Amino acid sequence: MPDLFPSKRNLMKLLLAIPAACFLSLAASAQVSLVDNEGAVRKGREFTVSASGEASLTADNGGTTRLKLEEIAEVVFESRQLSRADWELQLNNANARNRDTLAGKIAAPANEGDGTLQLQGTDAGDLSIPLEYAFSLRSLSGAGSFQFDERGTAGGADSDTLFIRREGRPADRDKGTVLLITATEVKFESDTFKAERTYKLSDVEGILFASLKVAEPEPGLQVTVSTRNGMRVTGALLEMTDKVCRIRTAHRTKDKPWVLDIQAVQVMSIHVVNGNLMYLSDMTPRLIDTPHEGILDADGKSADAGPWFFLDRMARANKPIEIGGKRYRKGIATRKRVEMEFDLGGQYSKFHAQVGLTSDAAPTPAAVPVLTFVVRADGKVVWTSRKATWESGAEAVSLEVKGVQKLLLSVEYADDLDTLCYGAWADARVVK
Repeated sequence: MPDLFPSKRNLMKLLLAIPAACFLSLAASAQVSLVDNEGAVRKGREFTVSASGEASLTADNGGTTRLKLEEIAEVVFESRQLSRADWELQLNNANARNRDTLAGKIAAPANEGDGTLQLQGTDAGDLSIPLEYAFSLRSLSGAGSFQFDERGTAGGADSDTLFIRREGRPADRDKGTVLLITATEVKFESDTFKAERTYKLSDVEGILFASLKVAEPEPGLQVTVSTRNGMRVTGALLEMTDKVCRIRTAHRTKDKPWVLDIQAVQVMSIHVVNGNLMYLSDMTPRLIDTPHEGILDADGKSADAGPWFFLDRMARANKPIEIGGKRYRKGIATRKRVEMEFDLGGQYSKFHAQVGLTSDAAPTPAAVPVLTFVVRADGKVVWTSRKATWESGAEAVSLEVKGVQKLLLSVEYADDLDTLCYGAWADARVVK
């Protein structure tokens, strides 16, 4: 006869299982913010897209909003936080500012010499990526992550460049051809040493590839999907369920379009690329009144040796912009005396952002930074922030910019010592 009452041990197991079950239930959904083409925001818990392109947002009360995908600017899963993988692989897209990015752990290839790289634990599972599409491979391990200090044009390099970690000094370089990448080593045909060499993977900071192929975007509606583990891919959204987000990328493998099945619970945002919303960090501004002309992308692309302008990353480390302990997927961080002018061409009606000091550098007794953020539209000041300090956190700005041709953003510093800190325009975007 079975026991009607559980033992103390079984009762404890039951009690522990209850919150775990609740956690799994919550993990399957997240607070969803849907921004439509008019800039209106709708909140919900579940977001799906059918194969016919109809999107559905289910609210907490059970009500459902239905829109065509082309009517949506962006979908953001608010409660999901970024994590960090061991390696980041960028693929060679025609748009250098929007390269597909995969992140995971390097594993041994299924077949040596087949010209692929194996990435385990990505948000689309274990992947085999043809190296002919690879643009760069970068280690994300350690306190800071490696930054490339040279970038070639897509497909323009004559050979692969291997960056080898050296303690306390810049990475050494070897030029040649990558023969094989495994979980423990890189086999390299060195032009520098005129011989085949083997490097420990743990000693490799990064690789710039002499890319053989460039993926051209397909016609039609395109979205960019960003995930918790650092994946960012652009393509056609074929379907989104509570299990999978299926994307047909611009890349091809075995003469077929490369389709990724991304885990739905890992998706952080879906941005309709050719829709009505544009992030300023995906545009190229004209820099004004700055002693440096440097621009540094999230992938490390630098215009000179002293960048003062950072896209989708903090100034000191390649990680998401953070203000007051909150991380933002997109944004712009600047150092002192940087004014950025964006050509809107009268196409947009609204501007939104969160502004504040980044978490790169803490104040000291000798330097307590105070910053002021200023927005100018066609030469006229239309918004000035309150005095931003380390403790004040982010301040929201929302402005009407209908008909504006030039939008200029600047950060004013109260003291020369404030060069130790950085101002950020997080999630800065314009909407048509």
